[in-house]
Amino acid sequence: MFSRKFRTVIKTMLKLISLRLDELEDGSFRVTLNIKANNKLVVTQTGNLPTANYLIELYRQWQEIYRGLGFTYRNASELIEGYLDWLEGDFDVNLFYRAISAQEVIYDGSLETAIAECQKLSRNLATELSRWLSPSYSPGFLPIDRRIREYLNEGDEVRVFIITPLQNLRKLPWHSWDLFEFYPKSEVALSIINYTAPSQTFSPSDRVRILAVLGNSKGINIEEDRQQLESLPYAEVEFLIEPNRDELHDALWTQSWDIFFFAGHSKTEAETGIIYLNQKDYFDLKDFRQALKKAVANGLQIAIFNSCDGLGLAKELEQLNIPQTIVMRELICDRVAQIFLKYFLESFAAGESLYTAVREARGRLEGLEDKYPCASWLPIICQNSAVRSPTWEELWRKSRESHFEMGFFSALVVSLAIALLVIGLRSLGWLELLELKAIDFLLRNRFESGIDERLLIVEVTEAEIKDSGYPLLPDSTLARLLEKLEQNQPRVIGLNIYRDRPVSDGYEDLARYFQQSDRVIGICSTKIPNDPNKPGISPPRYLPSSQIGFSDMVEDVDGVIRRQLLFMDTLNEDPCGINFSFSIRVALKYLAEDNISPQKISDREIKIGSLKLKDLSANAGGYHRLDDGGFQLLLNYRRNLARRVTLSQILKDLVDPDWIRGKAILIGVTAPISGSSSSLTPYSKAFFPYETSERLLIQGQMVSQIISAVKDDRPILWVWQKRWELLLVVLWSTIGGAIGIVFERRKIAIIITFSAAIVLSGICFLILWLFGGWIPLIPPLLALLLTNIFVLRFRKFQLNI
Repeated sequence: MFSRKFRTVIKTMLKLISLRLDELEDGSFRVTLNIKANNKLVVTQTGNLPTANYLIELYRQWQEIYRGLGFTYRNASELIEGYLDWLEGDFDVNLFYRAISAQEVIYDGSLETAIAECQKLSRNLATELSRWLSPSYSPGFLPIDRRIREYLNEGDEVRVFIITPLQNLRKLPWHSWDLFEFYPKSEVALSIINYTAPSQTFSPSDRVRILAVLGNSKGINIEEDRQQLESLPYAEVEFLIEPNRDELHDALWTQSWDIFFFAGHSKTEAETGIIYLNQKDYFDLKDFRQALKKAVANGLQIAIFNSCDGLGLAKELEQLNIPQTIVMRELICDRVAQIFLKYFLESFAAGESLYTAVREARGRLEGLEDKYPCASWLPIICQNSAVRSPTWEELWRKSRESHFEMGFFSALVVSLAIALLVIGLRSLGWLELLELKAIDFLLRNRFESGIDERLLIVEVTEAEIKDSGYPLLPDSTLARLLEKLEQNQPRVIGLNIYRDRPVSDGYEDLARYFQQSDRVIGICSTKIPNDPNKPGISPPRYLPSSQIGFSDMVEDVDGVIRRQLLFMDTLNEDPCGINFSFSIRVALKYLAEDNISPQKISDREIKIGSLKLKDLSANAGGYHRLDDGGFQLLLNYRRNLARRVTLSQILKDLVDPDWIRGKAILIGVTAPISGSSSSLTPYSKAFFPYETSERLLIQGQMVSQIISAVKDDRPILWVWQKRWELLLVVLWSTIGGAIGIVFERRKIAIIITFSAAIVLSGICFLILWLFGGWIPLIPPLLALLLTNIFVLRFRKFQLNI
């Protein structure tokens, strides 16, 4: 028995080819080709074929030999018993065929001769059919053959409908046309001209409802059919064992079925299909016309007749607009019928389309053809071309309204539960590091915004420190540097070098400059209580407090600097004693030239020009209980900050004066031997040791952020209010559940889920890039994936119940 699991199939492009054959007075045929893709007519072409009389004669010869095998296979006692029953009117001679089983075959010379002759005629018929359809033999068919082969691709799923009312043409083995060898996902079906889509009502059900009629089983073993049906996943099968006419009529009329299945004896007589219900009753399908029409109206999708000579049955069912019918074009022996049903149901219930399932099952019958010639010729689909062929999952999800109502309610409950779980994890701080890394990733992958032309970085390099002969830059050299810069009239000079005491010679010159210039901003460092390594550093002498800022920065839990500290309260015994940061002092000094000054709105909000700045809260964005002392902002880094020059270049007049005039100049030491410090930033690469950035450059990022926000409206990074972030988590959790419900094929659902994750990431990226908004990515992404995984796993569990 097959596994109760669905194999997910990702369909390629589905193309529907219809060939309508209309017989003309001279016996030739006018052929009309239509090709549809995505339910749209994309190709139409007309052509013609010559008369097919010789093919029909070849088929008759083959049929005569093939049907004769039914007597050859049986032993004498069974043949006599069956023949006597036939004489009494109980059976037709054709009924012997499904009675054959492997154990009953007698391998004698006459059998081998008959099989060989049957196989020879079948090969001849297949060859002549392909020749009849070849442009070399039928030039009038060339335009059609060319259009078909031009439009199809090897990987396409192709369904070819042969549309003709002529029963002799319908009998031909169309699957042997060499076209089907080039397209492995193609299959043929018979159809009629005047099909209409039936009006159907589907009753709510979460099972495929199958009415299985096991008719007259004299001489055959249909218990195998029953076992295969009972093993189907997600199916509800009602068996009628050799029923009488009233029982079958009531079952068709009063209940809703997806599939009608019949196993037993049947035949075609004068193009009319007849089935044998029990040892006494047989009937023409016309006798059940109204009951079958009722079954179709109630949602019947597929009729399967695993019995002999079914083209007459198919003709009757086609008149009732039954969507799909599978019959056997000729007599079929018992073993072949069992094997076909086994492989067809395995493939169909595992997720393949009905057409692919029939082709696979038919192809696997080739292994039996040494004993049962032409077994793979027998199954044929008769298709209502106005109706789409359903998959197994679509059958058991046929009640869309009921399914969606029940499925979405369950998915909504799951979505809310997982959303609450994710929100709980976030509130405990378990997602903080992931969220911080996510915002780093988005920042790193933004498009370049260009350098800040208002800023110039002056570096004191390792080589320049060594040339001075000291581990620290002498006061005399620093004084010369400041005077050189002053000559070109910058707006502000930020000196990111501690000068709490004299260093070597030249201190008098440096002190004099501090006393005379109002452009320079110096730094100090605040004391950290209970930390002996942070005693604080005093500001330079002779600089007024209005020209001093603290250099301290705040690091996150992973050591990365993502925030800018603007103001903070200091301790009374603090050697620094300054409430303004170095970066805000430099930025405000620069903006003062444009008559832009800060205004206090409240303890947590200030205004600089038209820019409003709001203090960061302890749980802003992805943070969890951060140290929110002082007035903090998220730092919107630039990938390329500003022009960078060295101390030597300034002293030797190698720098364009326009790079200095009217600019904000930041001076700092980048030489490791001087004890200059560096820190991690969002742009630090995650390798060991981590790539770091000099704090001089980070100070420059902070200065640039304030100036650019005021002058260029470059956004300061902002976060949503908590309620909107929580709603976002709930929304994407719901989307994850909806995807798991709507897309019933697991691989498709997974692809759509990952596409949704990409969309979510794209939204967060665009909002960050265009508007500076830090929209949480990790919590909604986690909710999306967890909900989707849970729903898909739950559905898979349901399928295996």
